[in-house]
Amino acid sequence: MTVVALFFSALWLWNAVTVRGFRAAMLASLRSLDLANGVSALLPLLLVSIAGFLWAASAFRRVRMLEGFDNNSPFLNFSQYTFSEIETLEKDVRQLLQCPARDLPGVTAVFFIAIGAVCFFSVHVVRSFENGWFYMLLAVAFFCVNLALCLGVLRFFCVWRKTRRLLQHLALTPMRIASKRFRSAFRAWPKIDLATPAPSLAPLALAIDEATTLFRRAASLLTKSSPSGEFRLLMTMDGVKLETTGKTDTVTSPPLSQPERDDLEALGGSERSELADHIKLADAFVKCARQADAAGDWRQVIVAQSECCAVLALVVAKISEVLELQWWRELRPLQKKADASAAEPVYELAEELLAGRVSHFLAHVFPQMQILIYAPVVGVLLLLFAITSYPLQPHNLLLLFNSAVIAAFVIIAIWAFVEMNRDPILSNLNGTTPGRITWDKQFILRIIFYGVVPLLALLGAHFPDTVGQILSHFVPADSVRP
Repeated sequence: MTVVALFFSALWLWNAVTVRGFRAAMLASLRSLDLANGVSALLPLLLVSIAGFLWAASAFRRVRMLEGFDNNSPFLNFSQYTFSEIETLEKDVRQLLQCPARDLPGVTAVFFIAIGAVCFFSVHVVRSFENGWFYMLLAVAFFCVNLALCLGVLRFFCVWRKTRRLLQHLALTPMRIASKRFRSAFRAWPKIDLATPAPSLAPLALAIDEATTLFRRAASLLTKSSPSGEFRLLMTMDGVKLETTGKTDTVTSPPLSQPERDDLEALGGSERSELADHIKLADAFVKCARQADAAGDWRQVIVAQSECCAVLALVVAKISEVLELQWWRELRPLQKKADASAAEPVYELAEELLAGRVSHFLAHVFPQMQILIYAPVVGVLLLLFAITSYPLQPHNLLLLFNSAVIAAFVIIAIWAFVEMNRDPILSNLNGTTPGRITWDKQFILRIIFYGVVPLLALLGAHFPDTVGQILSHFVPADSVRP
């Protein structure tokens, strides 16, 4: 698109330079340089160029944010029984963020609409002051930028639809309650919304701390619930060490059932020391990433962060497998439970760890969605101003086309914001009420920026005199006089 724009710009400039009438060229130059006269040829080109530059800069920023998140290894890596569709939905979300725009669902319809609009306006366009090269350049730039912005909104819609399905599946499991406990345990943790910044190393460090705590508590509870003289688990920095002593019949903690003992052995037993090795390896990668970040080596930070996520995925896979067996026993108990199990705090801590991984995954997705909706809304408003800044004909049809695009953007954005605000998992992670709209500061600002402002711009474009009279009642005439 940039090469085509430069080519037509060069042709237009060459044609303008070779005009025989010097006075006509001088008047055309003065008219173009006066951006406030309403007939400047530079102003619409400038606005369209700014919209295109905004789209290009946001696309570059979004691709840079994907580094370290676009590896082939799974991020959540939950168990394949209870979470059978989670891995598929996670792959779909990541694929939609990474794939070219031509591979998006529904992209064929968008291309056909764009081609039809170009053909229609190329036939009905009416020249006013400039030569044909100007209108050709403006038409190509206008519709190319419009197409790029529409593809960005299409990607936003597809990503949110898959993310919403993933959250709906998680809401059917105990992860819904675990996400609420995660927010209660970490009240200062950033909220997951479209204002969320790009994730740092803090979520990785938190996951490692939770995994270490879970490992130690499982080993400690396994030791206390067993006859104290039969065996004792010693926690060291290198893992778990088994020490045998004389047998006694003293039990220091309520006895555990055999399935619960098997679960604790999987989480903190000496026979499952592979889990401890994974935790130590992930901690080593985080330390390497911190050192590289302090040295300013961003490439090494991305590599270490990606490796740490891959190792943590192995830890999450083992923990989710244990939780899956526990949830199944909760749904189909073999006998009635009299009292709460002594292993219940360990299970709850494991669920909170999974909730933290879900929060980290969403912290990668939501900044991408913020860029995907922010740049198109601002860009399409710039295109609206470009149409109204120059007497392009047919003016009403161009304005109607741009209004339809803005209306579609606003509807998609407001729908996504309302669904995000009401989602059970997101509400619990953010400390709000599930199923209800929380009219907090961030939600109101998004409604104003992505809904009210575009609609006011449309009203101002369609009814400039009426809007001017309304504004004159709020802004005194004396305040705008020089």
